[in-house]
Amino acid sequence: MTQMLMPSRIENDLVYAVGEERLGRSIVRGGSSGIDCSRSKMSARTGIGKLTAEYQVVIPVPLFGIAPVKCSETMKIKAWSGYEREGWMDTGNDTVYVTETGLVYHKDYHCSHLDLSIRMTHLELVEGLRNENGGKYYPCEHCVKRKRGNIYITNSGDRYHSSLSCSGLKRTIYAIPISEAAGKGPVQMWTISKVLAMAVLTGLSVMDYRIRKVPRDVLLLCMAGVIIYQVLTGNVDWKLSVAGGLSGILFYGSVKLPMKRLGMGDSLAILILGIYLGIWGLLEVLMTAFFILGIIGLICVVIKKRKKKGLAFPFYPFLTVGYLLGVCIGGI
Repeated sequence: MTQMLMPSRIENDLVYAVGEERLGRSIVRGGSSGIDCSRSKMSARTGIGKLTAEYQVVIPVPLFGIAPVKCSETMKIKAWSGYEREGWMDTGNDTVYVTETGLVYHKDYHCSHLDLSIRMTHLELVEGLRNENGGKYYPCEHCVKRKRGNIYITNSGDRYHSSLSCSGLKRTIYAIPISEAAGKGPVQMWTISKVLAMAVLTGLSVMDYRIRKVPRDVLLLCMAGVIIYQVLTGNVDWKLSVAGGLSGILFYGSVKLPMKRLGMGDSLAILILGIYLGIWGLLEVLMTAFFILGIIGLICVVIKKRKKKGLAFPFYPFLTVGYLLGVCIGGI
């Protein structure tokens, strides 16, 4: 790493992103002037930069003799390799900003929907706090381990965090031409894996609807693909993934019970989704799927008056709808 950055420029950008007035009211010693980015460096060979922000926090306790606490935040970035406007009159390629799972693009990088507005509070107070939609805050599955101390929340989220470096407090933002965002629509905002998963679920749903059976070899191939994807990308919390897989195994074992309601293929699909989505994503899909299935079953009973006869539905279409709703809402 060599010094190829302007620390003063980074400090100004950081103050602008957080807000000078907000820093002035914070517990950061010196406010906006208390941020030091002089240790930030960038490699001339790889273009990878290491941004370091150092500051001191004043303990907000009315006691004497407590020295400020030194803090440091570090992150790595890649040098900008995007497009540049080709001409003075080329206004069709203005830059807009999108997130991985969002369905809209933003012209202002500091839009409130992109800015998570992180604020600190105490765990004992979180029970009485509400987000901007009136919802409660629940513990983050990734970082909350302790039952006391300071926590971090956002205005738009429904989780509280014990660490500022938690992935739940970060949002990946991409800068793209507006023509690309407008041309590709909502699909541009989805990751390739989500589109592929949706396509596979749709294909399996059609197969389940037409022949009421999904070959085990196809499901085993899907399971192998999911495991390979998780290993290669590393974008997975293995504890949640294993918990999701174990939940799927419970459904898979239930097919041998006398009062079984799911087939072996349905249970195997739940197992695969558990490995791919993790325990919380799987539960969200299953709750949606069973809720819709219950409503449709009730309607069929009322309309056809088949109270004494059993109703049978292919389960894959309901899993597909549950997954689609989870992706569109943003919970998956």
